[in-house]
Amino acid sequence: MLSESDCAIRYKVFGLTHPGTVRSENEDVIDWWYDPQCALTFALVADGMGGHDGGAEASRIAADTIRRRISSLVRGFTGDIEVLKKLMISALKDANTAICRASEAHDERKKMGTTIVFAAVFNDRLVVLHVGDSRCYLLHPKTGEQSQLTRDDSVVQAMLDEGVITKEDVPNVPYRNRLTNALGMQHALEYSLNEHIVDQNALVLLCSDGFYHVVELDEVCALLRDKGCTQEVSQSLLEISLNNHTNDNTSLVLIAADIDTNRVQELYT
Repeated sequence: MLSESDCAIRYKVFGLTHPGTVRSENEDVIDWWYDPQCALTFALVADGMGGHDGGAEASRIAADTIRRRISSLVRGFTGDIEVLKKLMISALKDANTAICRASEAHDERKKMGTTIVFAAVFNDRLVVLHVGDSRCYLLHPKTGEQSQLTRDDSVVQAMLDEGVITKEDVPNVPYRNRLTNALGMQHALEYSLNEHIVDQNALVLLCSDGFYHVVELDEVCALLRDKGCTQEVSQSLLEISLNNHTNDNTSLVLIAADIDTNRVQELYT
């Protein structure tokens, strides 16, 4: 078990998910939890796909498998970030295998799959595992600085990388929501993994494409700067995505250092 000095920074997490303004079913799943013995904060967003309830099932399988497996694997964690990365990858691979097996067992769910953005925070270290086009951002509301920590696994991103299109062309690209990678797409899982330093002024935002396509990061930072990281702010951000008529399920999770009231006021004023 870690000592108090090993884990000086605690985090608070808020999040919401909604079917959106067009779809009746929500295929997004969000989750977060804190492991007090290991002083680890975990959060994830999964955006399912596949029709015939396949997308909803895939995202649920991913979220449930990752939480169950990582909670077992991190027992005895001593603060080694490289070990944490390996444990997160192992949990992600288990989730991918579970989705592949479920899709093979049901003909109507052959195309089921899900994106995943899976984050862990330990002290001032952030580890992000990513597959698909759900995203992780690192925001500094006080300065307005914004960094996208993930790169979309999508046809549009591939075309941007190859210089075939520009950002201005994106809204007119056919099949612009088509993914090039997702959990459940193949047994040999491909993923991206990144590690970042998170200072106490920063906030982490995980979100699905139904959110980031219609909500500007400047608006996110402005709300966080004015009101801090609260459930009320996450509700306001969700309502912005709905008021902007997102045509997809919309989900967000906010992670911020859990510091005292006086310090919070100092950071955001």
